Amino acid sequence: MILFCFLLGVFAVGAPGVPGGTVMASLGLIISVVGFDNDHLPGKKMRSDPDTLAPEALPALLPETERLLAALRAMTPGALQALWRCSDAIAAQNLERLRDMDLRRQLTPALLSYVGLQYQYMAPGVLEQRQYDYLQTHLRILSGFYGVLRPFDGVTPYRLEMGARLKTEGARDLYGFWGTSWPGPWSPGTGRW
Repeated sequence: MILFCFLLGVFAVGAPGVPGGTVMASLGLIISVVGFDNDHLPGKKMRSDPDTLAPEALPALLPETERLLAALRAMTPGALQALWRCSDAIAAQNLERLRDMDLRRQLTPALLSYVGLQYQYMAPGVLEQRQYDYLQTHLRILSGFYGVLRPFDGVTPYRLEMGARLKTEGARDLYGFWGTSWPGPWSPGTGRW
């Protein structure tokens, strides 16, 4: 554990200024020390629940997401599995999702769709309206597939992490793809871009 803390500190000092640099640099360490592999990381799981709460809007960067979807659909199953770095069973599930994906229907609010620990600890299923309103104004979710999301933007389950090396539209990865697509400055006090 001491080695883990020391190495995490080294990564934190060594990757400042890189978007997600500390997280990405530390991911391999965390996976090996904690014993997770790509199929067990909690942030990679999503659920579809279009009935509990209705989404308030479509994602702001949906046209870009549609371009990513087209690029993914053009890839071979083997190339997609390599991009996703997952087992055959998870690849099969995500190939089916990709084939049937509709970005405008049967959507789940992003806050309810992600299953990672950070979302479980927020406990969105027990929040009250004023707490939902606060999150909608102050929280933004960074997504490899959708770019930036508000908590109640409607999403569908997908598998595409920001760290994925998807080369598309001249970008060498998703950081490059999304790098010029942000909708502009965001003011947390107003919840407006």
